[in-house]
Amino acid sequence: MTIRHTIAAAALSAAALLSGTALAGDFASDLREATILGQTANRDVREAVAPALKAARSLEAFGDTAQARDFLAYARGQLGLSNGSALVATPVVAGPAVGAASFDAQLTEAMDALSGAGRDVREAAAPSLKAAQAFSTQGKQAQARDHLNFARGKLGLAIPAESRTAKVDLNQVAELRDEAH
Repeated sequence: MTIRHTIAAAALSAAALLSGTALAGDFASDLREATILGQTANRDVREAVAPALKAARSLEAFGDTAQARDFLAYARGQLGLSNGSALVATPVVAGPAVGAASFDAQLTEAMDALSGAGRDVREAAAPSLKAAQAFSTQGKQAQARDHLNFARGKLGLAIPAESRTAKVDLNQVAELRDEAH
């Protein structure tokens, strides 16, 4: 067995252990999963996540589950986890191909996801969704797509590969500029 296989097996085992009880999507298992992952995250993420996890734990103990869920959703988002563990168990093949969906369908999907998102996610994604709608009605599809992709990323939704902004190689830009002079 190569090192890659060993690492892959260890990662799969860890994922299976972490998601075993988390498939129910309850608060305690979501919090436990975020706490475990938060301990292994880099320092910046740990410092951002630790207070949110403590606040979520305290608010849940006092019975304020809505606000506790918001803090937990923020922490899970910072850790790269979905907002609900139940989403982890959803098979990838269950939905239609993301690339096949039109801009309007993706916008509608994002608006639907926005209503169920935590407060921090809503505050981050809502302005981009409004901008995407405005740019789309003005016929500025590139800007509309950029704002929609940003919002979909914040909401944890897939971004179609064909609509991602291409990365620019700055060395090529410098060469083109030198050739133009």
